[in-house]
Amino acid sequence: MDERAAYLVSRHLLAFFKHIDTPRAAAFIKGEQLRQSNMGINTDTTIDQQILTMCDELSLYACLNRPGVQKKDEFPWFKNGFSSRFSFLDDQIVQAHWHDERRIVLDPFPLLETTRYPLHSFHLQKEIVFTDGLKAAWNHAKMEKNIVTFMKASEA
Repeated sequence: MDERAAYLVSRHLLAFFKHIDTPRAAAFIKGEQLRQSNMGINTDTTIDQQILTMCDELSLYACLNRPGVQKKDEFPWFKNGFSSRFSFLDDQIVQAHWHDERRIVLDPFPLLETTRYPLHSFHLQKEIVFTDGLKAAWNHAKMEKNIVTFMKASEA
């Protein structure tokens, strides 16, 4: 529906294939590069790409870590901060930690204001995964609806 959004998402997806050297990955990369060249986007999308990546990482941080988790027990991808750097933050690494079970502190803060984010999640029971398999665990999972707040360290 929006060519610029499609272009950004296509570029974002290609980042996942940077280090995959298989014929299928090569075909996917070639197809996406062709799609991008046919879109005719002629403006710099660097900041847009950084924002998309940051939003993706914020979402993944909230989903891959149990609410309220201690920093030492976080999912490994985010223990050293997020990958996007912004000039308006002096290219500092944005760090996150769960302040409590509903609030995530970001420092430095990359958003314009404190932001509430609806988080719908399913928690699979490891015991069921190990005994009966992933599908059985998924069938037993119940969706939980929470609102997560991304906030400044100064508000914590």
